[in-house]
Amino acid sequence: TPRDMHLNPTYEALIDEVFTFLQGRMRAALAGGIPADCLLIDPGIGFGKGTRHNLEILRKLHHFRALGRPIVIGTSRKSFIGRILGTEVDERLEGTAATVAQAIAQGASIIRVHDVQPMARVARMMDAIVRPGFAGQERGGKSGVSHEA
Repeated sequence: TPRDMHLNPTYEALIDEVFTFLQGRMRAALAGGIPADCLLIDPGIGFGKGTRHNLEILRKLHHFRALGRPIVIGTSRKSFIGRILGTEVDERLEGTAATVAQAIAQGASIIRVHDVQPMARVARMMDAIVRPGFAGQERGGKSGVSHEA
């Protein structure tokens, strides 16, 4: 269940296992008639994973680009941030910002957040750093990353 799935998860090769799972789900979706351009890749930060697993996914998120679909990531206010920083859920803005920046640096295209305005700023800044041709865009311009509430 969502309450206990992170208590003692075990993986032999986390990235390979998540990749293979997502690849299988993509194949099933395509076989079921869902167009490829409707598919997104979400490695499931916080779902069936412990803190070290979540951090490994954030470090190696770029591996999922090989699946050929946009990567969506949702780290906003997650409990692993609270465990690392020793903060309550409403005090995780900075930790969320760090994970958002890392995800964008690793190739995430869509970021799901609670605190839209500050994370949109993080996303715009990261786009300026890591996305070719983005630097120099006028202030307030749109980022290449989707900013959804």
